[in-house]
Amino acid sequence: MMPEAIITWILYLNENGIKTEGIFRRSPASSKLREAKEEFDCEIGSMDCEELGGVHVIAVLLKMFFKELQIAIFDKNVYEVLKGQQKAKIAGVDILVWPASQYSPA
Repeated sequence: MMPEAIITWILYLNENGIKTEGIFRRSPASSKLREAKEEFDCEIGSMDCEELGGVHVIAVLLKMFFKELQIAIFDKNVYEVLKGQQKAKIAGVDILVWPASQYSPA
């Protein structure tokens, strides 16, 4: 089961950050990020994405969440396939082209 905050963050980024340049590369102020992470870790605060610091804070929190998982979401086989995929643009957003013939989940 995924924490409710993660779903909220994904929906927020989809609605507010999809065209934000450098969304997963730019780092917000470390104090703002630390404060937001503490609220998430302790399950306190409003979890209002704008109050937490907006698109860049939420993007980094989402990256941190997935990075800190004890079990990887994608195994090494999937990772290798993803690394080698071609990119395409849809509505100005880079996406990976994933031919079904290259990988079938077990």
